[in-house]
Amino acid sequence: MEELLRDPRLLWAVGATLFGVVVAAFWRFARWWFNHAHEHMRIGEMFEEIKADISSFKDEVKADIGSLKDDIRELRTDIKAILGREPSITDADSPLHLNELGKKVSLSVNAKEIAAQEVPKVRELLPSHNPYDIQTFCKEHFERGGAFKPTAEQLDAFKQCAFDHGIRLEQVGEVCAYELRDELRRLISAGPPAIGSETKE
Repeated sequence: MEELLRDPRLLWAVGATLFGVVVAAFWRFARWWFNHAHEHMRIGEMFEEIKADISSFKDEVKADIGSLKDDIRELRTDIKAILGREPSITDADSPLHLNELGKKVSLSVNAKEIAAQEVPKVRELLPSHNPYDIQTFCKEHFERGGAFKPTAEQLDAFKQCAFDHGIRLEQVGEVCAYELRDELRRLISAGPPAIGSETKE
């Protein structure tokens, strides 16, 4: 029996068998680890994709809600005007121009003076010289959240005017927008001053 145990062929066979078992076990562990890690990586990627999709969806919903709010606000304004529940600051003629109430509001808040002050700031920003584009640009300029930022005194005057005439604060801004529109159109129609037209002393 001792001779059998000392036989190098037996030792080699046992060693080879053990080595094979170790290699097989390592291979199975390596395959399990690779599949497990790959699966976790894929799950992580899926979570990141889902988070990105949710974030994108939230942004789209916010944009849609903002647009819907603007549409509802305009619709409510139109309905009030149609039902006669809101005083109008313009006549229905085209192009729109201030009616008697609009002119009173303009005088009350010095809208022409405000328009004159805003002209240098906006003239180069006009999208075009098309009258419709100018009117749209001026309205957006004086809308809440627009580029025009009234001083504390101007804002107080706007609020007092809206209260006195029973109109919305936004309508006071619209009056300023129409005055700015008319001033810009007047300057555009006049064109640039001719060279040498300055008065020489």
